[in-house]
Amino acid sequence: MSQDLNNIADVVRVFFHIIKQVCNSLEKVLLFLIEEVRILEETKGINLPNFLLRSAFLVLLKKKVETIDQVPQDLVNGVWEYVEELVMKVLLKHSDNFPQMQSPCRRAVQTLMDKARLR
Repeated sequence: MSQDLNNIADVVRVFFHIIKQVCNSLEKVLLFLIEEVRILEETKGINLPNFLLRSAFLVLLKKKVETIDQVPQDLVNGVWEYVEELVMKVLLKHSDNFPQMQSPCRRAVQTLMDKARLR
């Protein structure tokens, strides 16, 4: 997300990009849940023994979770990247007349963002 955020249109474009990522993430999770329900209904319909149902479910669940587990983390990282870039640009724009303050401001923003990410 290295777009130039000099005006409202750029910020809105990045915001909608983030919203699109959220929708894609939710769609993947929903499809995953629908597939799991379908599998459970199928196994229930053919009366598989409990031990096979549980083991089959756990194998399939693990496989499905591995396919979607990184999506929310990528989304969160993208949002934090965007927020950090936006804060940095605004702070540096307002400190243009004070070049001696820009380096400490950068470090302060980086420290603040690191602390916020750890929460």
